[in-house]
Amino acid sequence: MEKMVQKDQILQMAIRRNLRQNIIEENGASAFSVIHQCMEAVNTTELTEDRKREKLIYNLQNYLHGKSEFVEGCRRSHIQEIIKLVFGMKEKKDSCLHKELSPYSFQELYLYYCYVEQIAKSSSFFIDLLKKRYMAQQGRKAIQRITVAQKEQEEKKEAQKKKFEEMSQEQKWGYEICEMQKDMQYFRELLNSVKYSNEDRKIIANILKAYWKDIGKWEGNGVSKKQVEKICKIKEILGE
Repeated sequence: MEKMVQKDQILQMAIRRNLRQNIIEENGASAFSVIHQCMEAVNTTELTEDRKREKLIYNLQNYLHGKSEFVEGCRRSHIQEIIKLVFGMKEKKDSCLHKELSPYSFQELYLYYCYVEQIAKSSSFFIDLLKKRYMAQQGRKAIQRITVAQKEQEEKKEAQKKKFEEMSQEQKWGYEICEMQKDMQYFRELLNSVKYSNEDRKIIANILKAYWKDIGKWEGNGVSKKQVEKICKIKEILGE
């Protein structure tokens, strides 16, 4: 751990170590406070400086090595990240709290932590930069999700188009009437268009009849008067 660190050096250190954005904001403020309260509790005891330092190391080690997900309402991972960041354990594989903190008195450690905590909580530069990094990351993820969704949609449309092209004419009429719900369009065409032969008109009329039966619009008390008129037209085409 560096004994004296300038503000810009702390910011660079935190950014370089990629401290997560949510540690600095609401959850982070709480996590910083948990560690601060731990240090404050040790500071108010009548122990010697050496004993205070050992007590602090013991308490911080409990935060680092505990198993529960939350500590005093905060995620343990947030507290662990802050401890490692503040006390210089992030870049050293063989680092441990006792090794990093032993050369310093408790008061040096306490004042140093308060200094870093104040900077991390109050620096608009630090928070804004992390927010930008976070938003850029989320933006990239959103674009990736949209791209994947668009690709899946295009593939689905292409598959449907290919399937439609491979259908017989009668299957195409059935697909458009039953799946695409174009029954009223085909009904109007049967009445007003001459593009269908008599045989084709009967095929379409039969598809409409079957579809209306499936959706409850062919018979029963729930069929409206206008629908009854349409049914009569279909029956005329079918010779019923």
